[in-house]
Amino acid sequence: MKLKNLYVIRHGETDWNKNLKFQGQTDVKLNDTGREQALALRPMMQQLQIESVYASPLARAFETAEIATQDLKLSIQKDERLRETN
Repeated sequence: MKLKNLYVIRHGETDWNKNLKFQGQTDVKLNDTGREQALALRPMMQQLQIESVYASPLARAFETAEIATQDLKLSIQKDERLRETN
């Protein structure tokens, strides 16, 4: 049996995070800092042997995954089970 690694990454910053406001399932987008944080993940993502990417359908999580894994040329699977609690 081949062992697999699971990497879990939290979404980048949103304006609500910055203002200490609880988001839950409210679909808040990344701010510029959040996009920079996701971009900073790219070099690490390229070093890992990632075979598939899953993300919450919430904009902040999906955009983080898109930016961080863009160079991998993998499709991102939206999974409702990864949504934040409400």
